[in-house]
Amino acid sequence: MEKISEFARRVDRFIAAHRGASQLAPENTIASIRKAIDCNAQMIELDIQITKDNKLVVFHDDELGRTCEGHGKISELNYSDLKDLDCGSWFATEFSSERIPLLSEAIEEIKGKCYLSVEIKSCSEDKCENSRTELIVSEILKHNYQSYTVLASFDHQLLKEIKQYVPQFHTAAIKIPYIDTLPSELNKNYGIEAFICSIEELNPKLLDDIEHSGIVLGAYSVDDNIAFEQALKNNVKAIGTDNPCLILKLMQEFGVYQI
Repeated sequence: MEKISEFARRVDRFIAAHRGASQLAPENTIASIRKAIDCNAQMIELDIQITKDNKLVVFHDDELGRTCEGHGKISELNYSDLKDLDCGSWFATEFSSERIPLLSEAIEEIKGKCYLSVEIKSCSEDKCENSRTELIVSEILKHNYQSYTVLASFDHQLLKEIKQYVPQFHTAAIKIPYIDTLPSELNKNYGIEAFICSIEELNPKLLDDIEHSGIVLGAYSVDDNIAFEQALKNNVKAIGTDNPCLILKLMQEFGVYQI
């Protein structure tokens, strides 16, 4: 598999599965990862939380309850408290065996099949934020997957620090709501290589800046025909979607699918 930098230069657009194929299987589970791979997603985006005993788990929310049984904050629970919880029955009974995966397990599932995007969450305590970043970076390096991974965050200063620490990591700034800093300025100040926003946040000024800066543009919430056509019209390279099978079908119908 070619490095992500080479792939991004070669193709005009690709599918990034948001939390795996999260319309087709419970988000951030091994089932959603496998389904996204089956749908030919070229990238899988995952969220990471850190447990009380410093285990990296694939999970979006700060606490249990929405997508997994149980109660309490992830940061206040040990991995042993989480590893047997049912994280699939809420979606469909066929997924009752799904559990919260470790990041290491997710990487092993993805490795050699597609690229990985990890969203690094910010948190109020500096200790939490710093340890989270170091653990994520170390885990990806351990699997030798840094050339196939993008680290994304709303915390752009954090991305700058990652680039200073390990320059070979690729970073993507997620647009902060109601703040319209241009991607080229984020590149200058923080060294980011990609910019991510919702499909609704695209506008002529932003698109013109992207075109002239050479920064990779990603947009999420591309989950239906209308949003897909808007993504095509605006030359979105990384098409973030909860339903990669639908987007694959649309790309094939429009004759724009690339391998």
